[in-house]
Amino acid sequence: MWLLLLAVPWLGGAEQRGASGYDEALAERLVNYAGASYCAGQQAVVDWNCYACKKVPGFQQITSVHDPKTDGRGLVGFDTVLGARVVAFMGTNANIRTWIDDILLKPLSPFPDCKNCSVHGGFYNTYKGLREQVYTALQALPPGKTYVTGHSLGATLATHCALDLSVNRGYHVDGVITVGQPRVGNPAFADYYDSLGISHYRVTHHRDPIPHLAYEWMGYRHISNEVYYTDATKSGPTKLCSGQEDPMCADQFNGNLIFLTDHWEYLKLSFLEAVISCTLQDNTFVV
Repeated sequence: MWLLLLAVPWLGGAEQRGASGYDEALAERLVNYAGASYCAGQQAVVDWNCYACKKVPGFQQITSVHDPKTDGRGLVGFDTVLGARVVAFMGTNANIRTWIDDILLKPLSPFPDCKNCSVHGGFYNTYKGLREQVYTALQALPPGKTYVTGHSLGATLATHCALDLSVNRGYHVDGVITVGQPRVGNPAFADYYDSLGISHYRVTHHRDPIPHLAYEWMGYRHISNEVYYTDATKSGPTKLCSGQEDPMCADQFNGNLIFLTDHWEYLKLSFLEAVISCTLQDNTFVV
């Protein structure tokens, strides 16, 4: 229920710590696809003229994916500027089914290669409902690099997607950029995911409470690497953080929901505007 209110490398003066390979220009490009994913299935994606779509013109061969059971949604297409396949997942929207995805906390252990791994059941089941559609859409795209992105709930789906493509589908995932990502699984899962060598950067914004969930006291831990911003409207991260939980980055705060406004601004993109322009205006799905 903690999401009910939603719906060229540049390092500036950042302290260069664990995430030194972070490419802010790439992150700023990919975050627009995460914003556009809130319009997945709508005419605005077909025409590629939604609020976030306009920031990355030239996206081609676009497929909207959708699981009616969970209302999980996403986009798959080809970025002609990057020469890359992009998969982007929507976060929580106005549909009650996506709220349910967030609060189904019963852990699951779906990874045979890691017997001690467990993950948030709602997040995993939402990705499971989309995975075959995503894979089919990717197979139809030209060769190139593969990037995965997502915001909020969509960030957890991006994590599961990157793991699935790398371990089960034979893809090399060239990069994962997530924003406002909750914790996905337990410490064993975090270690397992990190051991895969996937280039994954979790961008956090100041006192955004969502990266604090699910809570550490519940047995959850973040994956690496965190990139922390105190101001989402300016270039250059505040810190490139160390390890899975850096007390000098987002983990210094307690996740107070009063700061939920920080969840709506990432990498110069207003997710609040993306949610309003997509989710609240047209909640239909165009096949």
